[in-house]
Amino acid sequence: MFSHQRYCIMSVEEAYHTSKPIENINDDLQVQSIIGKLAVEDHNKKTGENLEFVDVVNGLRSEVFVQPGCTHEGILYHLLVEAKTIEGINWTYVAKLLELYVGCRIRYEFKSFEPFLPYYNP
Repeated sequence: MFSHQRYCIMSVEEAYHTSKPIENINDDLQVQSIIGKLAVEDHNKKTGENLEFVDVVNGLRSEVFVQPGCTHEGILYHLLVEAKTIEGINWTYVAKLLELYVGCRIRYEFKSFEPFLPYYNP
């Protein structure tokens, strides 16, 4: 867990610049089985699409600390997520989300989920 002695007032954009690659991403069960899947599920809920999670291809992670007196700290993720469309095509998306520690609980805030390339639909 992170030290409560460190504080940082940074936006999501600022945290992106302090991010580090997620090593051994294929073996990271939390990123693959929980975070990547939740990002696709959240996108489906918000848009009504029916994407099927396939894989987290690559990603960055950055520790996020907040102002003194707050109980939130966590990790900012920028992930390349592969998901299957209803047409059966695997497509890559960029997911940005915060994993926040609130007391003894973990909460996810989904910032964005966009196609890496524009989706071609003939």
